[in-house]
Amino acid sequence: MKTIVLGAGSWGTAFSRHLANCGHQVLLWGRREEFMDKLANRRENEEYLSGVRIPEEVEFTSDLRSLEKEGEAVFIAVPSAALARLMGRVNDTLSAERIEEITWVSLTKGLKFGKGDLILTMSDVVENALGSEATVLALSGPSHAEEVAKGIFTTVVLAGQRGSSSYKQARSLSKEISNSEFRVYTRGGLREVEICGGVKNPVAIGAGIARGLGKYGDNTLASLVSRGTKEIADFLDALGLRREPAFGLAGNGDLIATCNSRFSRNQKYGLAIGKGEQVQPGRIDGMVVEGYYTVTEIEQIKQGLDLEMPICEQVYQVVHNDKNPELATSELMNRAYKEEVLF
Repeated sequence: MKTIVLGAGSWGTAFSRHLANCGHQVLLWGRREEFMDKLANRRENEEYLSGVRIPEEVEFTSDLRSLEKEGEAVFIAVPSAALARLMGRVNDTLSAERIEEITWVSLTKGLKFGKGDLILTMSDVVENALGSEATVLALSGPSHAEEVAKGIFTTVVLAGQRGSSSYKQARSLSKEISNSEFRVYTRGGLREVEICGGVKNPVAIGAGIARGLGKYGDNTLASLVSRGTKEIADFLDALGLRREPAFGLAGNGDLIATCNSRFSRNQKYGLAIGKGEQVQPGRIDGMVVEGYYTVTEIEQIKQGLDLEMPICEQVYQVVHNDKNPELATSELMNRAYKEEVLF
């Protein structure tokens, strides 16, 4: 199968390598011509994923017009803040017929706040740009690029819209992009899966903050993961969606990984804040921290839903309003006592 990956950061590079290892032809697109030429010559993404060789089956381009002739499936791995702009360019470049021929898969995790309190997932952003006839799926779950690139066993979920042709396409494509290192489950509920992947990011920042303060341990982290999963489930419920995905790979699974991993940009960003270090807003190690942006969207959305999400609320206050992390943690621990309810 001919495939294209949009985005030559760490995740796009790692996923390109994975597709090549599955036996597919891969074209990796990046916006900077000089950078893509460098990747082609060195076969290593020294800027975002150093130490990992890119297989010969992966080709490189900075020309979006390549999509007109190449690729049955396009995997989108750009930061959420850049997604709408990129997909607008794609729509301007491709014919309507070509857009409908392609299966579009979002690898990006994040949420957007649209007009009239509308919540946009990344697949919504893609579909809004390309039109309702486009087949759009989303892949999510615990899948740090650094580990996928090294072939460390990973499981994810590929979601389509329940009861639609996109779900059938997800089931078919999942077999094409699975191997002994990377197992792809499928499910309906595209929106639920994407919301799980978005909401977990701010919780991971909170886990990093707790670790950075230096006075909390494994018990604290376990509490944040457990209660963070509950916040994801409550958010889904408040939107009239199913709660179950919060307890699967896209929710709890991804949350466990991103709260614990040294590779997690969200966790590293929170860690730096907890240590009292100066951080560039929304970036760590030169890369985008999705949770920095997502927590703002969640704060806006939950106010309209009259919904309690205490972890996300405190992370928002620390990250965007310079609240003292110690005070935020104290307020979480001293909330009113209540019965634990999950479902």
